[in-house]
Amino acid sequence: MSPDRRSTVGPNYNFERMARSSDARNRAIAMNVEVGVSLYKMHHSMVIADMALAIADQVETQEQVKLDRFVVEMGSLLHDIGISQTIDDRSPEHSMIGANMVRAAGYPEAVARCVEFHDCGGLVPEVIAELALPTTCGKADTLPETWEEKIAVYADFVISFEGEYNMDLWNDPIGPAKATYHYMEYVYQHRRGLAFPREHPQMYYSNRFNQEMIRYCPRAMYETFRPGINRMLNSMIAEGVPIPPIAPLSQWP
Repeated sequence: MSPDRRSTVGPNYNFERMARSSDARNRAIAMNVEVGVSLYKMHHSMVIADMALAIADQVETQEQVKLDRFVVEMGSLLHDIGISQTIDDRSPEHSMIGANMVRAAGYPEAVARCVEFHDCGGLVPEVIAELALPTTCGKADTLPETWEEKIAVYADFVISFEGEYNMDLWNDPIGPAKATYHYMEYVYQHRRGLAFPREHPQMYYSNRFNQEMIRYCPRAMYETFRPGINRMLNSMIAEGVPIPPIAPLSQWP
């Protein structure tokens, strides 16, 4: 998404939508407020929850399955709550911290797993081991497994990588890897003083995950959430959060 597609005209709120929110959604939003989640991350999580429910509709229709929509919505609304307890919002630990926070608040384990698994669409075992991340899910990776986990995680994946990282997930087959690389390059340099290799398994996983899930998020459906994405971007601008620059396709093998 190029900067000139951001909307800076009109109010950055929607009272009518707020009035239609369920008690469960309002509680999750209040929990984010209580711990100090920023306005940008609030708007980020709210549009992701809306997107996740739309993706759930697609999965239920295409796969003929019945999903736990409470888990999908709450996992999406609360996925970044752990950032409130970190110094740097690019700390992968925020997923694990957030999972423990939602457990402490009484949410089901299924919601906690959506929170823990969301970063970069899930982290492969190599990243967990190389960064010595304190996982709480009892396995060597944070890759989503259930439909509910995949949907909540993918909604964050697509909103973040298209809305914030300017990746065309529908037409650029390595777009997810480029966005993942930008994030992981920062983490590895600051944590280990090492370059993040472009051949890392996390890069290949990001592309595979997008290929698996993109069929449930057609571009036309995604564009119906543009007002919410613009609101998120407006909040980023107001808070001085930079949109990360991504290397052009010509610079990638």
